[in-house]
Amino acid sequence: MLGLIQQEIESTLLTEYIVKLVLDTLNQAVGEVFMRAVTWIRVPNHFIWLIFFYWYFHSCLNCLAELLRFGDWQFYLDWWNVDSLLQFWSRWNIPAHKWLDRHIYRPLLQHGYDKWQARMTVFLLSACFYEKYQYLAHGIITD
Repeated sequence: MLGLIQQEIESTLLTEYIVKLVLDTLNQAVGEVFMRAVTWIRVPNHFIWLIFFYWYFHSCLNCLAELLRFGDWQFYLDWWNVDSLLQFWSRWNIPAHKWLDRHIYRPLLQHGYDKWQARMTVFLLSACFYEKYQYLAHGIITD
């Protein structure tokens, strides 16, 4: 039920606010109009991210963990208190971080890649996964 409510709120925010504003801005393409559009897009975009985060990481994954009697319920850490982008990406999605660390980052280090190359490979691969998810879920390719 919560997923249906989340989908309705997200689609309303996307269609009523973000898409209209982006299309209007592209038609006018003036600096002041663009800055106003970016400012107005921040609020609904922020709500979409917070609603999705709560729905998926807190509700769905905890429900699934309860049903499957999964012992480790730590799906995210305090990503809102981070000091760097590296900390944010490693704390906001613990299952993805652990999987990428175990199956991609550490094997790359063992095969002689330096830390920077391994981090960039993991970052680009995770970006591709997230883009694919966005396209499959919403039919949207982000820039």
